[in-house]
Amino acid sequence: MSDFTVLHASTFEASDTPVFAHAAAVAQAGNARLVSMHASIGEVAHPPEFQETLDRWGYEGVDFQMIDHPCCEDAVDTLLNGIRGQDPELVVLGTHGRSGLQLWAEGSMSQAVVANVDGPVLVVPLSGRKLVDLETGRFALRKVL
Repeated sequence: MSDFTVLHASTFEASDTPVFAHAAAVAQAGNARLVSMHASIGEVAHPPEFQETLDRWGYEGVDFQMIDHPCCEDAVDTLLNGIRGQDPELVVLGTHGRSGLQLWAEGSMSQAVVANVDGPVLVVPLSGRKLVDLETGRFALRKVL
């Protein structure tokens, strides 16, 4: 087992696949353990086929685990509790990219996590271009300035 853990903070919904892809690609490249964790606040989670995605991409060597973490009545508190329990070297989560009144009214789980986690956090926009090809699981980054 690897000493390096990448924690994918998951909604366990199909729309979370781009975020999972980024976490999986980092785990594959770094020979790291990959944990997809759902902050469960009473609902029953039905996770997407993440293991099948890893197999399709040829990521058989990734040590992968899915966790449905129940804790608190608040999703952010539950997620932070689960992250602290796993003590990952990297947290990967998605963002809707809300701003203005929408951000004020609905808040931002990703901002709360970034503000309260001691280690690095990779925040992946749920819309727009991705750094990882969702068909192959390979990095699609061509240039870095």
